[in-house]
Formats: sequence, structure tokens, C-alpha cells
Amino acid sequence: MRIGLRLLGVVTMLGIPMGASAQPSSSSMDVPSAHSLRSNRLREHVGLDVAMRLLRSTAAMDRIRGIERAASIGTPEALTLLIRAVAPPTPSRAPNTPMDGVARDDPRALLTVVRALSSFIDQPSARATLVSILNAPTALFSLHPSVAVVRDRNTDDQQGAGRIALAKREAAFVLADCGYLSAQQALVSAAESDGPGHDAASEALAASAPIDPLVIGESTPTPSSIALAGRIGDMRSLTAIARQLRSPGDEMRIAVLSALASLGDARALDAAREAVTDPNFRVRLAAAEVFVRLGSVEAERAIAGLIGDDAAALDALELARHVQGVDVIRAATARAMVSALPEVRNAAIGVLGREIDVSAVTSLLEFMKIPVVEGPALCALSRSPSVAALGAIEAMAAQSATRRNAVRAYLVRRKVRGATSAILDSLVNSLAGSQDAKDRAIGVEALVAFGDRPLSRALLDPDGRVRSAAVMGALGRLSEADKEGLLARRYLEPDPRVREILSNGLIGGGADEKMSTETLVDVVRGGRADALLALGALVRRTDGESLSVAFPGLDESPDAATREQVARALGGSPGRDVVGRLVRALRFESDDRVRRAIVLALSTQSRRDAGVSELLGWVGRFDPDSTVRSYARVPSAVDHRKDRESPREVACLRVMGPNGSPATRRLTATLVDADGAVVAVDFDDDGYAIVPGLSTGDLLVRLAPSLRPYDADSP
Repeated sequence: MRIGLRLLGVVTMLGIPMGASAQPSSSSMDVPSAHSLRSNRLREHVGLDVAMRLLRSTAAMDRIRGIERAASIGTPEALTLLIRAVAPPTPSRAPNTPMDGVARDDPRALLTVVRALSSFIDQPSARATLVSILNAPTALFSLHPSVAVVRDRNTDDQQGAGRIALAKREAAFVLADCGYLSAQQALVSAAESDGPGHDAASEALAASAPIDPLVIGESTPTPSSIALAGRIGDMRSLTAIARQLRSPGDEMRIAVLSALASLGDARALDAAREAVTDPNFRVRLAAAEVFVRLGSVEAERAIAGLIGDDAAALDALELARHVQGVDVIRAATARAMVSALPEVRNAAIGVLGREIDVSAVTSLLEFMKIPVVEGPALCALSRSPSVAALGAIEAMAAQSATRRNAVRAYLVRRKVRGATSAILDSLVNSLAGSQDAKDRAIGVEALVAFGDRPLSRALLDPDGRVRSAAVMGALGRLSEADKEGLLARRYLEPDPRVREILSNGLIGGGADEKMSTETLVDVVRGGRADALLALGALVRRTDGESLSVAFPGLDESPDAATREQVARALGGSPGRDVVGRLVRALRFESDDRVRRAIVLALSTQSRRDAGVSELLGWVGRFDPDSTVRSYARVPSAVDHRKDRESPREVACLRVMGPNGSPATRRLTATLVDADGAVVAVDFDDDGYAIVPGLSTGDLLVRLAPSLRPYDADSP
């Protein structure tokens, strides 16, 4: 009963009045008595008094509760209080009106007001207030509460800025969903401008198309309106945009070409052919985008020319990822040779790694001789679609200076493309039996990764580097027995760096019981590569109360990766207050990845009541992140796990010292993949880490504090 009563208030806790949009049932249509009317008015009056008192408080959380109280009342007077809470700042506030603008002093209060106003969306003043929040410069808001607790994460400027941005995004989604033409017109105006609401409005319009086409034939469109139609995919505007193909002005030409390319209209081809020699590189980029998106053979030459232009090179290399051709290979090779910017060099090498012609492989082999780009070139070669790539790797195997790199490239290629080679298999076995621990480590790693040597046998090697490499090779294919073996071995392991990597036995949670709570706490406090793995195990094991004693404020850590792991682990925790903790964590969370973890954990919890279901319904409509919305709309653990069982990827990483020199000491790192899974990683003596078993998408890499240089004569 205690849990049920607590959960009934979760929607109100987030500033979303329960049942705000519900229609009265037939049984509630009787005319109320005079006594009940007086009682309702009395409750409303008392509720408003309480809300006003809370809004006048000097305590930040009291003011937030005042906003929530006003939202729950739902009267015009309550709406007035909410509007006053975000009123623009004045030179001085009168003593009797301290609640005016309080939400501008605290990003958490601002989020609460936006959510509260969603239940008043049929009122013009509520819509106007949401528009004002959307378009207000961030500088008009304080990044943290004016009255804050010392060392509270809410004083962190990055957190505050994230919450202000989230409030703007949520305001835009509420306006886009409401169905009022004036609200959507305001969104369009914000999206077409370069103002503070541009990004949030564009995002909301892309998710919820406006009522009317953005561009209509009878009007004179602007470049911004055409560009917006292309960005959000408004196919209704297609014909009207095409009519502007001959309009003068570079900005209009760029907007029309890009919009038609995004919408897949072949009428842009002739105009693009005329634009490829334009003196404005942005016009030429728009023309190249048309060729790429429409699959024209003219794309190769247009992009090759742009890669040679310093101002256009980076954008052109992004387009080149989708084009095959010798001209592009030559241009990318030249750009990688002459560019001093690492991001441009790496982008050019990445293009070469996607080309099928043998000349791209030749270029990659040359770049592998240059230390500063050896790593990107090796990783690109290992994935190359060219039939010549495997032969090039085999040629590397014949040279003593490059044979370890040959095995690394083969490991990635065999895991990603399924390619096999008798020559390279022989090299792997040869290195695995070498007396040189550096050679033996990469050989054993490959054997374990290919399933040709049991992990348990590999862990008996006398050198810690080899034992660590064996664990790295097993990632992505660890059985429950393997995980238990890793954690059992961890208690006997003398090398502290290897102990970090052995903690990968905690992946998936099946072997958590093999580590004591005391050890897990020590690992978390150590803050090294395995800290997040241990943290997840601790959360899964406890009911949250004992964990809060050891790590107070864990759910509100300033580190987003930590908050994400807590939320992920809570989804599988047996704790009695799991749902309540997740709801509280969601309340002011601004990081999209963390909200995904929280909502996924909430949606898979069986102890949900109507309040949590209503909360997920609100999130499914108004959260600005599409993945969060999908998790909230489909509350099924089975469905979400199927989504996350995507084909596994292999990360190819290299850590370098200053000026591109090799790292002087071995390092460990924490990796968090696109699904939020954590892996502890060891970079080998050459600075490489090959990490199989990851999900496709963005990868967070966090280097752990480095230990002393490895000494083979010491543990």
C-alpha cells in the first residue's frame, strides 16, 4: 500500500497533473450540489494560497513544489501563477511579488513550468508563454538555482544549460502536438530564424509535421522556409519549391538544391549541373549533394573538386563517404597528405577505407608508414570493401615490423567481414607461441576471439599483458561460465591493470554474485576502468538504501555515464523503491542517453500503476528524443531487448601521445557503447585496442588514470 500511494503522485511530481486531458465519464455528469461547489472552491482557494506561499519561498525545491501545486489545481488563477513564474526579469521585484520570474532562476523550475503548461494548452496565454520560453535567449535564464546547496550537482553550469535546452525542446514538442495553427506558425517562425528557438523548433516540426505545407505556390517563399521544408521532409511543398529553381541569389539556390536533394526530386539535376562551376563553394556543395542523393554519376567529379578546396573539404569528405571512384580516391589521398587538421586527415582516410578500387588500398598502406595516421589507416584497411585488402594484410604479415598490425587488421576483418586466410591463421598461431610477450599477446587475443583457444587456458599465461589480451579477445562471446571464471581469477590476479579487465565478468549481470559487496564498493571508489561495471553490479544487488549510504546522491551524479549505468541497473534491481527512484531520476534529467536508460528501465518494470503509465504516455508524446518516445510508447521488455540485439560491431582504437607519437605507457579505458553497455578495455604496448561485441553507433571512450609503466619483472 505504501508503494502504491507513493506512485499515485509521480505524474504530479513531474509537473504533469494527473488526468488533465481525461474526459468526464457518464457517471460524473450529474449536476453538483451547492455544498460540493463550495467545497471545490474552498479547496482551490486553499491550494492557491499554498502554491503562492511555496513560490515565495527562498528554497528552490519549495518553489518547484509551488509550481506543481498550481499545475494540479488547473484553474485560470493557477495558470496565471504559472505564467508569472516565467515572467521576464524586471529591474526590481516588488516585495509582494517574489514569485514573478522564479522559473528563470532555476532550470529545474523552468522544466516543471513547461510540463505544467501542457495541461493548459487550450489557453492562448499558455501557448504564448511556451513560445516565449522557446524563443528566449539562454542568457535570460540562470544556469543554476539562486539558492543552491553547496556541492549540489544542480549548481553545475553544464547541467543547467542542458535543462534549459530540454525545457525549450519540450516546449516545442508541446506546441507542435497541440493542433493549434497559431502555435505551429510560431514554431515555423522560430525554425526559419537563426534565433534561440531554431534547433528545438526544427526538431519538433520534423517529428510532427505542420498542419499546412511550409511552402505554397501562391506565396513568395524565403530561403529559410525552403530549407526548413527540406530539413523536416515536407513533401507537400515539393512542387512549390521546384518552381523556385531559377530564382536568383546564392542563398535561394543553395536552399532549393538542398531541399530538392533531401526530398529526392530529380528536377534538381539540371540546376545542379549548372552550379558545379559556381564561384561560391556552398553552391557547389549543394549541387554535389543533389548528385549524391539522386545517385548521379556526376557526383564523383563534383566531390573530388570540392575535396581540394580548403573551405569545403570537410563537408565534401562527408559526402564522399557515399561515392565510389578513382577521382575521389586521388583527392582524398592528397587531402590526407597535406592537411594539418586531424579531423580532416582522419575523414579523408575514412573515405579511402570505403572505396573498392585497389588504389585506395595502396594509399592506406602508404599512410600506415606515417606514425601520426598509422592507427586510422590500419582500422580503415581492416574494414575495406576492396578485394585487394586481404592480400595487402597478408603482405604485411611477411614483414617483422608490421606483423602485429597484420594480425590486428585480420582480427577486425574476420570478425566484421568473415574473411579467412591460411597465411594469416598461420601467423596468428606463430605469434601466439612467441617468446616475445608483445607478439604473444596479439596472437593469443586473436585465437580467443576466433574461438580457437579456450579463455581459461589463455588466462594461465605468465605475462599479465597476455592474460589481459585474452580477455579482450573474448569480449562479445563471453559465456556465463567464462564470466564466472574471470571473476574467480580476479581474486588471484597480481597485476592491478589485469584485474580491471577481468572485471568484464560483470557484463550482463549474470555473475555478479562472484564479487563481494565490499570489493564492488572498493572498485567503484577506485574510479578506474572497471568502476562503472562494479557500479552496475552494486545497484542490481541492493535495494538502493545501503548503496545510498556508501554513495550518497548517486542517482544525481554530475557524470552522465554514471547516471546512465545507475538507471540501466535499476531496471533489473529487486529493490522495493525502484520505480520511485527511476521517476525521481527522470524528473530533471537533460541527457538524452540517460533518459533512454531511465524510460527503458521504467517500461520494463512490472510494478507500474496508472500514475507511471500516464507519465510514460506524456513522455511518449512530448519527449524530444525519438528513442525515448519509442521506449515509452511500447512498454515491453521483450520488444526493447530485440531492438538492442543488433549485429555486434568491433571497435578499432589507438591511443597516441603528444604530436602523434606512440603512447609511452599502457592505458586502460572505460567504453560505453550506443546501447549503454560498459566494457573495461586495455590498450596494448603499441597503443591499440580491438574491442569486439559492441553495438553500432556512437562510442564513449574514457581513459582511466594511468598506472606506472608496465614492468615484466613485477606483478
